[in-house]
Amino acid sequence: MSPLREGLRRAVLGLDEWFIVPTLRSPRPAAWVAGRDLLAAPLQLRGRLQYHEAEIGGAPVRIACVGRPKRFAGLLRRWCDAPPAPPGRAGETVHSLWSPGRLATLEADLVAVEIHRWAATRFRRAGWAVVPQTVRWQADAAAVPPARPSVSLKSDLARVRRGGFTLEATRDPAAWRLFVDRMLRPTAEGRFGAGAWHPTAALLDRVMRDGELYFLCREGERLAGITALALGRTTRWFPLSGLRDGDASLLRDGVMAATYALVFARARAEGYSRLDLGRTTAFVHDGVAQVKRKWGFAPVRDPLTQLVALRLDAGSAALREVLARDPLLADTGEGLAPLTLAGAAAAPASAAVRPAGVT
Repeated sequence: MSPLREGLRRAVLGLDEWFIVPTLRSPRPAAWVAGRDLLAAPLQLRGRLQYHEAEIGGAPVRIACVGRPKRFAGLLRRWCDAPPAPPGRAGETVHSLWSPGRLATLEADLVAVEIHRWAATRFRRAGWAVVPQTVRWQADAAAVPPARPSVSLKSDLARVRRGGFTLEATRDPAAWRLFVDRMLRPTAEGRFGAGAWHPTAALLDRVMRDGELYFLCREGERLAGITALALGRTTRWFPLSGLRDGDASLLRDGVMAATYALVFARARAEGYSRLDLGRTTAFVHDGVAQVKRKWGFAPVRDPLTQLVALRLDAGSAALREVLARDPLLADTGEGLAPLTLAGAAAAPASAAVRPAGVT
């Protein structure tokens, strides 16, 4: 890899997190998104093809992935009965990530391609589904919690009323360090293990500089923390949260529910009409997404997300079953909609031709 390309690769590793705060807070977010896309383009021109032999619902499925393996890790982990072993590099080929017609000829039940945002329209027109790596969750402040809460949320709200919780707002640097070290990191690692996401130092610095930190307290004891930033004059964004020492038992005590209830009420009292509860994966049954949904939040497009284009064999019973069991949201270009086989149908694998060499 050339020194220039290696430098770009390292810069882009933290690109999305460097851009996210100024993009969401800017009155001209499109300019920030365009800048990010321009910097990312050199790394999303060509990608390596790897085939995976896997099982979905006990049925054998061949999956072709073109691009960086981490872009497909979540999909393979959730949809396959067991995560397929990484294939060797022998026989790999390199393909353009901007050629939906050529990529559609790959012999596989499922073809997944890492694509640049500027290529999304081209792939949609060619019949591919474009799936975002993340979606954002937003709601009208007046509609949170919903007027008709679920049974689960009713139980949460009852614990909040009985809990004797209070909210402490602070900008103290020592409090921020406590939040990151004792709440944010342990909670992420307890939930996701080695795959836990930790914000970069650049993102933490911007949140600390521009935002506020709230602690959920009971009898003077800090049990959880959550951060908040203003997005313009109307929207309050809550990007980071965590439980003390990552203690999951605090969830059963209603600690996280109380955190949400009190910070949402405070945002309404401060005049915010819109709430943004951050990002999740695009899987409908993502556990974090289900919590956000029950509070009245709905998924919306994330302006900085990575994209994967998918083509699925319309005749595959295994893919039809997994889409019903673990549905995924696709970006139609106008909004988000459930992914269907009809919306990402490929020719049957038996009729496809495997390309050879470099394209």
